[in-house]
Parts: sequence; C-alpha cells; structure tokens
Amino acid sequence: DVEYCAENLRFLKQFRGRTQRKQIILSKHYPTNCPENAVLQDLEIINECEEADIIKVVLNEHHSMEILNQVSFEKPLIKLKLGNSGKYSRAECKFLCPVYDPLFGAAVAPGQMSKEEIMSIFF
Repeated sequence: DVEYCAENLRFLKQFRGRTQRKQIILSKHYPTNCPENAVLQDLEIINECEEADIIKVVLNEHHSMEILNQVSFEKPLIKLKLGNSGKYSRAECKFLCPVYDPLFGAAVAPGQMSKEEIMSIFF
C-alpha cells in the first residue's frame, strides 16, 4: 500500500522494474477537507498510474462518496470514508476489509472497526 505523491510515483516506477509482479495498492487519504476539484485532479492522475494494480481512496467525513462516481476507474477500487459516517463504507468494502483486532492495539484510523463489529453487521 503506497500513498500517492510525486516521490512515491517515481519509486513505484523503479520498484516495478526490479521485482516480480506483485499487487500494489496506490492509495490517497484525505484526512482533512479538500476542495472537490483537487480530489478529482488527484484521482485522474492516480487512475492513470500504470504501476498500480489496485486504487484505494479514503475520503474524510465531509466528502461525499459520490465524488468517486465522477472518475471511470480502470482498476479495482477500495473506497473508504473516515470517521463514524464512514463505518458503513468499511463494512461494504468488497475486498481487503480494513479492520483491527483489539488484541494487537487500537484502531489506527478514525472509523475503523474491530473484526467483531464488522462480523456483527453481517451475522
């Protein structure tokens, strides 16, 4: 899981050329409110990154998940939202469901749920 920034994109290009094919997640987190046009600009660049296999976007509580519908993602997309309003987005995630186990410490992101909380939603 590599966070999107210009330096990390350069790293990915070098890394991809030196290793066997691995699944690389290119992620972008928006912990604070950011203008929608800036988010869309980032997402267009991320979507075009050939070195990424999966894209992960983590929006803050102020962003609407609808913003993600404005980009035609060509790769699998993990879409999450931070905070209490984002808890459902974590349970809804189709793969790589981000949970934590209290045996290993507390949640590392606002809105992250324990495996017990996720399981209680489905069972």
